Amino acid sequence: MTRRAEAAARKRDAILQATLEAHAERGVEKTGWDDIASRAGVGVGTVYRHFPDLDALLPACGELTFRKLDLPGPDIFDGAADRAERIARLVSALFALYERGEPELRNIRNERDYHPALAEAHEQVERRLAELVEAAVETQRPLVRALVDLGMWQALREAGVAMPAEAMAAVIRDAVGGR
Repeated sequence: MTRRAEAAARKRDAILQATLEAHAERGVEKTGWDDIASRAGVGVGTVYRHFPDLDALLPACGELTFRKLDLPGPDIFDGAADRAERIARLVSALFALYERGEPELRNIRNERDYHPALAEAHEQVERRLAELVEAAVETQRPLVRALVDLGMWQALREAGVAMPAEAMAAVIRDAVGGR
C-alpha cells in the first residue's frame, strides 16, 4: 500500500471510530458531520470524501459494530446437559452481549426508524435473539424473550442486583420448569 493509501485508510478508520464514539454518546440521529470531523481530527470535507452520506457511513459502522457485538449463536448450547444449563447459558451469553454492546444495541433498537441500515441491524439482532430463545426453551418463549431483554438487563443493573445472570436464570427456570 502506498503512503497516500495508508494515510487515507488511517483517516477512514479515524472517521469510523469517531462516528462510533459519537453514536454511543449521542445516538445516531443526533450525531452531526461536524462532530464526527472534530472527533476524528479532520475537516468535514474529508468526512464527506470518505462517506458522502449516511448510506455509505452507517453500513461501515454497522460492520464494526457487529464485530464488536459478536452475537452468540445457537452453538452456545452445544453439550448442554439439560434445559437448566441451556437457560443458564442463554442468560449468561445475552447479559455478556449487553455488557459489551449496550450503547450500540440501544441505538439499533431506539433509532431503527431513522435509517434502513438501522432497521436491518435491528431485525438481525432480534432474529438472533429469537433463535437463541427457541434453542434454549420449548415453552414460554415470549416470556423468556422478555426476561432476557436489554431493558431487563438494564433494570437489574440499575437496581444493583448481585449476579444478575444467575438471578435471571433462576427466574426463568421457575417460569418454564428447570429440567
